[in-house]
Amino acid sequence: MKKFLIIALALVTTFACFAQGTKKPKVTFKTTLIGEKAVFKPGEDIQFKMEFKAPENYRMAAWVALAYTKNVPADFAKAINKKVTGKAPYQCVRFMNYQWLPNNGKKEYIGKFSTKDFPEGDYKMSITGLFREKPKGNVKTDVYQGADLIFSIEK
Repeated sequence: MKKFLIIALALVTTFACFAQGTKKPKVTFKTTLIGEKAVFKPGEDIQFKMEFKAPENYRMAAWVALAYTKNVPADFAKAINKKVTGKAPYQCVRFMNYQWLPNNGKKEYIGKFSTKDFPEGDYKMSITGLFREKPKGNVKTDVYQGADLIFSIEK
């Protein structure tokens, strides 16, 4: 019985050390449309501010916008000639590449994307920030945090 308890204690200790070593830092991320406008015409750029709070040893390294199919007009993917990926309820349309940011210590950035060919309708786009350790990050410690942008497209 004593051997069993020692082995169990060793396993718990090992697990606790491993779990503590892989704990991701707390990051908060917020997006807001720039200006009072929330209704855009097709082809207009959507500009927004990205603000975040992260531990001092982390920086915002990149961001990307994507559209979950349940949050955009049904004909969105076809209209912009992109494919739908993933399985329900996480099917999405990746309509842009990651936008990499300079390592300049800022706590907010301005993002933008075009609504060229977007069909009319209501949108809730997901903006994902990639946060990386400074000075040289390791993908194993990267943190991804998302926020939504809500707007409409009308002619």
